[in-house]
Amino acid sequence: MQSVSALIAQFGAWLWFALAVLLLVLESLVPGVHFVWFGLSAMIVGVIALAVVFWVRQKSREESSKPDVPDLNVRGAQYIGRVVTIEDAI
Repeated sequence: MQSVSALIAQFGAWLWFALAVLLLVLESLVPGVHFVWFGLSAMIVGVIALAVVFWVRQKSREESSKPDVPDLNVRGAQYIGRVVTIEDAI
């Protein structure tokens, strides 16, 4: 059972599209209208899974583009506008 879940995690949403194609081909070979609904539902799940992937990618880019310390790697910009007190005479 763990190998099936690893397979689903490896292929992601594309596995649902492959399953949909397989079921729709099987429907054309076997008489009846049983596999059409399973094929359509697999296609819908694949579309939903891809939409979630693109939504998560978009949200992660927005959050990662705003750093906590914007001048962290620009050392000279850290001192602009900073007021310091000189303790010893220069």
